[in-house]
Amino acid sequence: MEQFASYGTPLAGPVSSDSIESALATAWHAATASADPTHPPVRASVLSLIVCVVHPTTADDVLDAVGHLSRQHPSRALILVPDATFGKRDLDVWTSTGCTTKESFDQPVCAEQIIIAARGHAPRLLPPLADQIILHDLPSFLWWTGDLPADDALLRRLTGLADRVIIDSSTFQAFGTATSRLNRLVRQRSQPAAFSDLSWGRLTSWRELLSQFFDAPAMRARLVDLDRLAIEYDPSDDTGPAQAALLLGWLTECLKWRFEGEPLGLGAGFEGRLARGDGGAIEVSVRPSAERGLGGLRRVRLGAGDAASFLVERDANDDHALTQAEVSGAPPLRRSVRFESSDVSTLLADELMLFGHDHQYEGALAIVAELAG
Repeated sequence: MEQFASYGTPLAGPVSSDSIESALATAWHAATASADPTHPPVRASVLSLIVCVVHPTTADDVLDAVGHLSRQHPSRALILVPDATFGKRDLDVWTSTGCTTKESFDQPVCAEQIIIAARGHAPRLLPPLADQIILHDLPSFLWWTGDLPADDALLRRLTGLADRVIIDSSTFQAFGTATSRLNRLVRQRSQPAAFSDLSWGRLTSWRELLSQFFDAPAMRARLVDLDRLAIEYDPSDDTGPAQAALLLGWLTECLKWRFEGEPLGLGAGFEGRLARGDGGAIEVSVRPSAERGLGGLRRVRLGAGDAASFLVERDANDDHALTQAEVSGAPPLRRSVRFESSDVSTLLADELMLFGHDHQYEGALAIVAELAG
């Protein structure tokens, strides 16, 4: 973040909630004065979005993702950088008002953005300042971008301001340790916020396609006979291992599998064994794929001895997937389905439409924390 002019108007003088509100009001009046009087802009917010940028080097990417949200989710966006490598003071603030025209609405709709860069001892001031700036009569979301810290005091204080917390487990440096910390945080009785994970959002199409194999009652009976699971992911992309782990957690939770013995570890690639409810074994393999370039998961295979096998596989064009079911005594069923990868701003936009707890995700997370030890 070297070109400060693109962040908005720098706040001069002491930093306070009053000075920030005054700067936003000034920006709003300027936008109104320069607008077409027949279509004056509308100052709109449907939510408050708090974004904590854990790694300052990712700030520009984060700002780009937030900027794409204003058309679908006009909001008051508060971007906090607690360990800033830019700016001149302990607290630097930039404010801006951006207006877009929605197809179903003639007047431009304006959203607000506040960037606060902190350093030294100033990060401790971020939660109370955010509490004074967010719009308390609207839903509030916290997007925590980056790894979960061992000292999570800032995360806990910001979480207390949010109705929903969005993380991305693909950014965890020590996946097993961070997942265990996250699971403990999610399950605290005093925790009012619901949690979601962009890695879980990336799995939506995979979970739907795998579930569709067993929609028919005759196929549903095959679920209790499953004895192998193989997941492959693109090793050139950081999002693959987290998706693989959560998919394993989801299947384990849904099918009431269990593991016995030492934790699987859930590293970059691993093999292990789970147990079905009837005591039968499920051989599990998670490994990098030989193909690169698609990102995320590459293919998932389920098998039930010689009686049945099921495959979901991304094709090389990235926008389709092949599904295949082979069941003894029946012809193979194959089809090609639309499969588009979602960028971060699209995933985030989807998360901003969800409220309350996602119990499937929380169940999968608990399994992953257990499997990882």
